[in-house]
Amino acid sequence: MWRTRSCARRLETGSVCISPTYNELEIDEFTMISGATYHLQRQYGLSPVLACHEAGIFVRGSTRKDRHSHDDRLQAEEKITMKLHKLASPLGSEILDIDLSRPIDDATFRQIDDAFSERSVLVFRDQVMTPAQHVEFSRRFGGLEIHVLKQYLLADFPEILLISNVVENGKPVGIADAGQQWHTDLSYVEIPSRCSILYAKQIPEPGPDKTYGDTCFVSTAAAYDALDPEMQKYLGTLKARHSYLKRPHVRAKLSEEQKKQVPEVIHPVIRTHPVTGRKCIYVNESFTTEIVGLGKEESDALILQLCEHCQSEQFMYRHKWRVGDVLMWDNCSTQHLAVADYGPEQARLMNRTTVRGTAVF
Repeated sequence: MWRTRSCARRLETGSVCISPTYNELEIDEFTMISGATYHLQRQYGLSPVLACHEAGIFVRGSTRKDRHSHDDRLQAEEKITMKLHKLASPLGSEILDIDLSRPIDDATFRQIDDAFSERSVLVFRDQVMTPAQHVEFSRRFGGLEIHVLKQYLLADFPEILLISNVVENGKPVGIADAGQQWHTDLSYVEIPSRCSILYAKQIPEPGPDKTYGDTCFVSTAAAYDALDPEMQKYLGTLKARHSYLKRPHVRAKLSEEQKKQVPEVIHPVIRTHPVTGRKCIYVNESFTTEIVGLGKEESDALILQLCEHCQSEQFMYRHKWRVGDVLMWDNCSTQHLAVADYGPEQARLMNRTTVRGTAVF
């Protein structure tokens, strides 16, 4: 099966735009396009598919499994209208002109999925979704996780975790302090999540020149690429321990039964992205407790060094929320931090789904 990156490596001149069906179909025919897409690939390191997206070019391609007639191809092309706007150099794109409350055809979804693998963070503005629509869209990316803190799951929709500082009848409706330290979601389980999809229902009222409750994202793939080769080689030999209970004083209290559901796990310090093949630093300050095989002092120092490296602004995109934003992030190639710069009187309510991932390697 062809994948977009392998296709790009096989061509030294020109550019190739392929039908965005790399997850399902074998490609046996290409359309070569010079000029704009080649420039985008070389200058920005885009895959052929994303180069086509940025240039506004959509491509015909026949496949062994599904040979369309000429008319069918033209009809399929007419459905593909997705537009991308890059938000930051290392990661992040806004998807324009997509209404997530409406059905998304397979070809368009494959473009979204491909863009997500490339850009790690996707934003959809001005969305109005029901919980059922949120769950339905999320399931297009894989099976959904049910969070261990079941008291904060949305009634009738256990796939949705409520993240909120709102208190009703003396009880918090969601997790108030979620994400206020740098982390990647569910690194503390054996098979971490693929991605998380957060829907902004209510946000703190912005001031004249400031927003509150921003979320910062960093590319741990770009952070790995910036390491010198010797450090990359050394880190590739190491493993790290992760625990949900690393900071029990800042986490909602777990029952003994809940604690049994989140035992400590060990993952490689350098993780390989299952789609792009990029190497990513897989150590974070919230859940990584030690580097296996190192003494405590050396282990703590290396974790701190890697975390500070990943958190550099050169790898960062800072998202300023608006009501109706739907934002999804890759939990292999990013870390994120929710900026806690608002008070309890500034209500914030987010609905989050989490998509199951694959084993770490």
